[in-house]
Amino acid sequence: PVAPEPDWLQQPPANTNFYYGIGGPAKTMGEAKEIARAELARAIEVRIESEITLKMEESNQNVNRLFVDRSRSYATRKLPDVQLEQHEGEIGNYALARVRRSIVQKLLAEAAEQAQLEVSAYQENGHNALKTGNLNFALGQYQQALEIAKTLPLDYNRLDEGLWTAQIERQMTEIRNNLELHIISGDNQSGIYGSSLAEPIVVQMQINQMPIPNLPLQVQFASGLGELKGNSGKSGSSIQIETNPQGKATFSVILIESLSRQNQIQVSMANRDFGTRKV
Repeated sequence: PVAPEPDWLQQPPANTNFYYGIGGPAKTMGEAKEIARAELARAIEVRIESEITLKMEESNQNVNRLFVDRSRSYATRKLPDVQLEQHEGEIGNYALARVRRSIVQKLLAEAAEQAQLEVSAYQENGHNALKTGNLNFALGQYQQALEIAKTLPLDYNRLDEGLWTAQIERQMTEIRNNLELHIISGDNQSGIYGSSLAEPIVVQMQINQMPIPNLPLQVQFASGLGELKGNSGKSGSSIQIETNPQGKATFSVILIESLSRQNQIQVSMANRDFGTRKV
């Protein structure tokens, strides 16, 4: 005998304390349950987006799509065990999945807290890298922390001393202010058109008077024309070099192609908006 059809097959339950997902007809009960869980997850994702939108609009904040997407993804992965009902019908198997609506607020708070933990972890990585002189990695970690913090709603972006994003930006500004690019040797050389310079050019990167090793630098002509060559053997009008354990980097001008009385070569941190000097 076939069990009588439950009411939820004809009409979705109207209990406002729960979210629901219905799966079926399916060949197996396992498939029906998976479909029901997926439908339930989609319902929760939609609800989370509307909750975030409402919360942000109430505080006159713009809705950040990255935070919405992260929260929805988190909710899908962390969806707790759901209550399930099943029905074996004449044409297939059906399942009903449900979870209490209060879970949405809990998942939303957890998603924001998870993002906060990630910001803290990136900051800590940046602090530790800075202590060892690994500036490029430190800046990358601070940038990651900043990008995530910017997506947080205002309630989760506040610290005792102000906005979290402002604190990270201050840290990056402090690095910028303490960064030093020194010309060790090779400046103010003279050469002849069509020839090379006699001496290589050596620069050093420091922060708080500490050498910065393994830091990529971009070298290019700021005025004039010519060809440069780094220790790696690569040459061109623009090359990338890297500092050694003492924070020093060396390159040469192997061809002068400008008749200008004064040519300048710009040395800057690769892909960073500070630390520029001209030789």
